[in-house]
Amino acid sequence: SIGAMATVADIQSSPLLREFSGGLLPLACGRVASAPLRNQITIGGNVSHVLPWSDLPAVLMAMNAQFKIESKTRPSRIVEADSFFKKHPRTELKNDELVTRILLAEPRHEIVVSYKKVGKVAFDYAALSVAVVAEMAGGRVVSCRIALGSVKPLPKRVDLAEQVLINQIPNKSLVVRAAAMAFGGIEPSKDSRYSREYRKHLVKTWVSRCLEDAFGLQEEAR
Repeated sequence: SIGAMATVADIQSSPLLREFSGGLLPLACGRVASAPLRNQITIGGNVSHVLPWSDLPAVLMAMNAQFKIESKTRPSRIVEADSFFKKHPRTELKNDELVTRILLAEPRHEIVVSYKKVGKVAFDYAALSVAVVAEMAGGRVVSCRIALGSVKPLPKRVDLAEQVLINQIPNKSLVVRAAAMAFGGIEPSKDSRYSREYRKHLVKTWVSRCLEDAFGLQEEAR
């Protein structure tokens, strides 16, 4: 359970979170903007006032996070990430509501994770971010969540790519198939910096690389 006012820097340096779910959230927080901004940006603000290039929404979607929403006049409620980001959170939240906590469940199985952020320079807004969280049992993928950031106004899962991996033993060929499904399953929004064609190419390339990293297939890929 993470308080909404926790800064990105707080999360990046948290020993507890570095041991949780493969350290994915601190890893992603280390890629947010610059050190001065990481000391100001809060996790609650980053997910509530989400912009196309916001870094944490896609990561929290991949982690299947839940958001606790509270109000002085209404009962508190908990909303899962898939529902929270189905429309803009400013629409989801009523005028008197705030996100107060981000809730993350303990994985039930062995977990593998990866996060990649693509931009012109390290501090640039992302052209694409990819977050992968997969649970493994007996060498097979039990569950998998792949979330993309920056290609649409809100983070988006690529369900078809996830389905390719479920109940399978990961290998390079399987990763190529999943990346192809991600490529075919999303149409990037217009962006003044990059063409749609280029961003679709990024999706295919970096979903593949992110999955290779998560499943430890880099050597096989070479």
